[in-house]
Amino acid sequence: MKTTFYSILLIAISCSSCKKAKIIIGDEEVKKPEFQEWVFYNKSNSNLTDNQINKLGIDKNDIKWIGTANGLIRISAESWYEFNSANSLLPSSYIRAITVTDKGIVWIGTDKGLASYNGQKWSLFNTDNSVLASNSITCIIYDPMNERVWVGTEEGVIRIDEDGRMSYLYLNDLVVSLKCDRNGILWAGMFNPFSFTGKIKKYEDGKWTGFVLPDLGYPSAWPYSIAFDLNNNLLAVLSGTAVKTLIRFDGNSWQEVLGPQDAYGLKSLLIEGTVLWVGGTRLSVFGSTQNKSISIPGINSGILAMAKDKYGRKWLGTLDDGIVVYSQGKGK
Repeated sequence: MKTTFYSILLIAISCSSCKKAKIIIGDEEVKKPEFQEWVFYNKSNSNLTDNQINKLGIDKNDIKWIGTANGLIRISAESWYEFNSANSLLPSSYIRAITVTDKGIVWIGTDKGLASYNGQKWSLFNTDNSVLASNSITCIIYDPMNERVWVGTEEGVIRIDEDGRMSYLYLNDLVVSLKCDRNGILWAGMFNPFSFTGKIKKYEDGKWTGFVLPDLGYPSAWPYSIAFDLNNNLLAVLSGTAVKTLIRFDGNSWQEVLGPQDAYGLKSLLIEGTVLWVGGTRLSVFGSTQNKSISIPGINSGILAMAKDKYGRKWLGTLDDGIVVYSQGKGK
């Protein structure tokens, strides 16, 4: 039954080197090539093992981790490598969640358990050998302030501290999204599939407090993605039968963030400075109704995941069309 609910969650839903430009990332000077505006990777033109991209992660070394419906892909420079349940300790090849810690440890959530990989060794966690109450992993995040990993499941949240200790936090709802604010406080987007009710809750000092979305005017809405802006305001992407919006919480009240009228099927959120990128059936910038949605050439399925590489390119994971890499402002 719960696997069905997670299916609803998903379905309700080469680069040319010319001139070089200098950019500074941290203290590092990087030679930035001129990229094509759109680059597409799918099963027919790359080593991608499935065209459904559920999650994306890019680590500090610009290594891309691609979670597909049939395997985990690692992309380093031009080298691609596939991990699956046959050649690794991944409990399933259906990848639902990915995060990478500051030490380069990759945590992977599947429909049959949780795994971690430090570049040499795999570790597997499930209901038999850990505090997990469910092997159905829905989301994972890394909290750099407290150096811990948070794992969302269909039956609660797991906290994994730096020393490997795990703690289980019971919840009565399906955990859809997780994010820590700039103070290291955990926030969770949840959905109860029986009452069809979405919630956004905060975990602080050992207690959950929060908001019921219908009480805010958003019935039957899934909080698919949450993030925090430069002012530590919470942003949440909501989608549902009659809802398609981005909302902001400043600590006191909720407001809708204006966006393009043709932004539909909203699922993912990427904050780039003050720019709010929202992925749905199109790629949109929210903040004004004057903003336009960007139609991706030849792509008909929605954007489930987004990440930014060291050059500022947007990596977009789609439901049916593989990966799209968008280099903003090129080719215009």
